[in-house]
Amino acid sequence: MLRSSILMISFFFFLVSFAQKDTSRFRYRQLSVDLQRLISKKEKDSVEIVVAINKDSSLPRTGLKFRLLEHYLPANIIKIKVKQDQLEEVLKLFNPKFASISHQPKEELTTGSLDISLNKLNYAHSLLPEVNGEGVVISIKEQQFDSTDIDYQNRYFNSGRAANSMTTHASIMATIAAGAANSSPFAMGAAPASTITSSSFSSLLPDPDSVFQKYNITIQNHSYGTAVESFYGNEAFAYDVSATNNPGLLHVFSSGNSGDTSGSNGLYVGLKGYGNLTGNFKHAKNILTVGAVDSFNVVESRSSKGPAFDGRVKPELVAFGADGSSGAAAMVSGAIALVQQAYRNSHSGITPDAALVKAVIINSADDIGNLHVDYSSGYGSLNAWKAVSTVLENRILSDSVSSGASKTFPISIPAGVLQLKVTVAWTDVPAAPNAVKALVNDVDAKLLSPATNESWLPWVLSSFPHVDSLQRPAHRMLDTLNNVEQITIDHPQPGIYLLQVKGTRITTDRQKIFAAIQMDTANSFTWTFPSNGSQIIAGDNNILRWQTDLAGAAKLEYSYDGSNWQTISDRVSLEKAYYRWQAPDVMKKAILRMSVNSLPEVISDTFVISKQTRVQVGFNCEDSFLLYWNALPAISNYQIYRLGDQYLQPVTAAQDTFIVVQKSQDQSLFYAVAPVVDGLPGIKSYTINYAALGVGCYLRGFYVLEKTDAFVVLKAELGSLYNVIQITLQKRIGNNFVDVSSISSPLDLSFLFRDSTLVQGIQYYRLQLRLLNGAAVYSEIVPVFHFSSLPVVVYPNPVQQGIPVSLLTSEPGRYQIDIIDVQGRKVKEYKLQNQEERIPLILSKGIYFIRILSDEGKVGVQKLVVY
Repeated sequence: MLRSSILMISFFFFLVSFAQKDTSRFRYRQLSVDLQRLISKKEKDSVEIVVAINKDSSLPRTGLKFRLLEHYLPANIIKIKVKQDQLEEVLKLFNPKFASISHQPKEELTTGSLDISLNKLNYAHSLLPEVNGEGVVISIKEQQFDSTDIDYQNRYFNSGRAANSMTTHASIMATIAAGAANSSPFAMGAAPASTITSSSFSSLLPDPDSVFQKYNITIQNHSYGTAVESFYGNEAFAYDVSATNNPGLLHVFSSGNSGDTSGSNGLYVGLKGYGNLTGNFKHAKNILTVGAVDSFNVVESRSSKGPAFDGRVKPELVAFGADGSSGAAAMVSGAIALVQQAYRNSHSGITPDAALVKAVIINSADDIGNLHVDYSSGYGSLNAWKAVSTVLENRILSDSVSSGASKTFPISIPAGVLQLKVTVAWTDVPAAPNAVKALVNDVDAKLLSPATNESWLPWVLSSFPHVDSLQRPAHRMLDTLNNVEQITIDHPQPGIYLLQVKGTRITTDRQKIFAAIQMDTANSFTWTFPSNGSQIIAGDNNILRWQTDLAGAAKLEYSYDGSNWQTISDRVSLEKAYYRWQAPDVMKKAILRMSVNSLPEVISDTFVISKQTRVQVGFNCEDSFLLYWNALPAISNYQIYRLGDQYLQPVTAAQDTFIVVQKSQDQSLFYAVAPVVDGLPGIKSYTINYAALGVGCYLRGFYVLEKTDAFVVLKAELGSLYNVIQITLQKRIGNNFVDVSSISSPLDLSFLFRDSTLVQGIQYYRLQLRLLNGAAVYSEIVPVFHFSSLPVVVYPNPVQQGIPVSLLTSEPGRYQIDIIDVQGRKVKEYKLQNQEERIPLILSKGIYFIRILSDEGKVGVQKLVVY
């Protein structure tokens, strides 16, 4: 309440400080199409709208007919709630630059599947383990993720912006971006050492600049959408302002999951499969919008497509996202953390400009779909390894240009280059909300060859609103729409080339520009998965991956020793860059070999073919606990891992399939086990919390399996037989437990015990486990109720005078009992609401009768003796 009051007061003084202006003129072109439709309905319901305020607007001091919800001061944008029939009146008071409906955000669909091999993240992790996102802070803007998840143990902090509710979707996004594979070997994210925080998407406007600056947040992931919108709305404008105010901050958005629909507004209305980004904020030009591909780099049909409202390239990039662009955006966010860390490590801790990161991440992408660029895959599929290499090899340029001026940069091209690719990017000043065209500062790039007087312009797409035009291949021409421009030259001759960047139209004093350079080598082949130390699943389908410019068929083989080779296929399609291999059902160290006619045989790094163990808890006693797992064929050694401060760490080895851990020596709750295969670790098990699996000191369960009028069968389940020499069922008789039956030298973990000596009332059972060292372990006590004929039992009977008795019933709430003395007088009555009730009896010594009544009448009578 206080926050809302302060917000309203500050906003009021903000408005009344403006000069007075006649607000009677109101133009519908200042409103989004859906808001125009809403105004015409004149309904009573309230609606939330986003308004870009004119600085010369003012409001009267009284009679405000709206509620202020939010104010993003850097862009002079407010979010208000107002009744629909008062919309026009309130908007006239503002005379806004632009106003639109504020739609509710929703998480973009995802299955949670994670494959970091497609986008070469595993390859980057393998070759550069020190580039892991350490020191980079990623904000996940949506609902709150599970901050206790061990996959980002001790790498989360609360920025004060998190939502109140937590969702699985948000947790999956955090894992894809920053997971450390602590819970599972399949939960390795893109940047496993990055720091993460959460921000609520209840506000579609950017977080305050102070939050990004205070916590040094340089990446914010947005895996959510609203309705399909195709205009440069207030949110798009606000995110371009946020990017301008925070040069090192890159906002990453999912493109959406409406790729098979058509928009209902804008230039591309009605064109199915185009112009269907889910939210006007995704049309901002200083952000990165990411679409989804499957495991084979095919764009998902539901992944939202461009163009942006004005014909710009959207999405700029694609990445793996099973059944949704959410995961694709999160994966790119994590990859950006690697790029930022690599830059900081080589530039004295300086955070790179977001436009430079965009240039690097776009320029290093693998071209898929139509050549060069298209409205489905943008500039290509994320290649994290190439992106990090671009920075580490310093294939980047930065400078600034003024209006009408040019800068020229020499690029030396060696022999044998397959393709030269250069991407120029800049953070453009925001356009006006609802602008027809977003680009303000126009920079034009060109490649020149002084040796041949040739020149090459950027690749540009047709933006004409017709399906045939939007499907046309890219062509070279001046780009007057995008603040990202890409030029390629195939098979360039060696020599010096010149990159010329001209400030064609610069409205500010100067415009910073950035460029990234990629030179792919001709006739090359590189294995990217499996990479060094990788594990693949024995007996299962695995996707092998490589990078090459070669085409045609090749021979693929595997070997365990490097001498004896077995053919997988002699007709592998090189241009596919992948092969599905059902690995042999063995536990072996192995290598691959691809035989290509034009190259020597290419051998992969050593990897492990492995099965996964399943870890269980044998017992969890006061001083120790036992872990055990299934034996794997041909494996005699296992590596045990425990969760340390942030990551799983190897702690000890075992030559058997169990280990007893002393609690005094190890405080961790989380453990995993991996087989050791020919000296290398195989696939880790899923990590367990040994204290959360319901296993006590040896006993996993002890309960009634079957109960009849004649007998009871109890089932016992143990976690382990380690040091157990005897198991005994005991029954309480009076104040002592006596043995009912025993099993010596047990061989199974599950047992059945039967007792036919039931008495009316309640009896108590427990298990006794006798250990090798003579100690005894006892189960919890299990009560068994027995009713021989009547539905109510009174016990103890006889009962000593002054001692309470218990009333036991099989159907609580159904029966009443009357206590009758020998003279036929009713002494007491009780309604039995619970299965067992204890009642105080102040009765004289003698004989009484318990009359049992139900709603239908008398059920029976039993005798009670008080002595």
